[in-house]
Amino acid sequence: MTGSFIDNVLADKAAHQPTTDELTEIATLAIKQTALEEELLAMEDQVKDCKKRLEEVQTRLLPDAMLKAQISTFTTTDGKKISVKDIVRCNISKKNEQAAFQYLREHGAEVLIKNEIKVGFFKGQDAEAKTAIKTLSDMGLYPELKESVPWNTLSSWAIEQIANGVALDAPLLGLYKGKKAIVK
Repeated sequence: MTGSFIDNVLADKAAHQPTTDELTEIATLAIKQTALEEELLAMEDQVKDCKKRLEEVQTRLLPDAMLKAQISTFTTTDGKKISVKDIVRCNISKKNEQAAFQYLREHGAEVLIKNEIKVGFFKGQDAEAKTAIKTLSDMGLYPELKESVPWNTLSSWAIEQIANGVALDAPLLGLYKGKKAIVK
């Protein structure tokens, strides 16, 4: 038999009528699939919530408790070593992208900006795709230039700038500076 699964099933429809057991199995499996999809969505929400709560303990509650106790390290009775380190994280919001890229260029950090060119090709244009960067205009294609700065690259640059005493535009760069507890 050739054709798709559905075509084959429909062709055999006259020859086979599903039994009650087969229909029951299909209905049961459909219910199981729906339940698993709902369970997965609930778990994803639980993971998001857990990550938020973990971040609160790591970046606020535990560092604050250690600051209040005026200690920089602590070993628990079960041998876990707790310390607090300074952290800097940056993540430019979509709204601030262009202004932040201009800011980085004006402050000599244009090397942080990642450029991405996207071009759509039709099937069979493999050869054109290989030479696209050089010949896009001649081919009549319209590339889209996308700029971005990976958060970890920007954060590393910000740490260096802060260490050198450079004041940065924190809101524009989405800069967060704080503490993070490390438990080993």
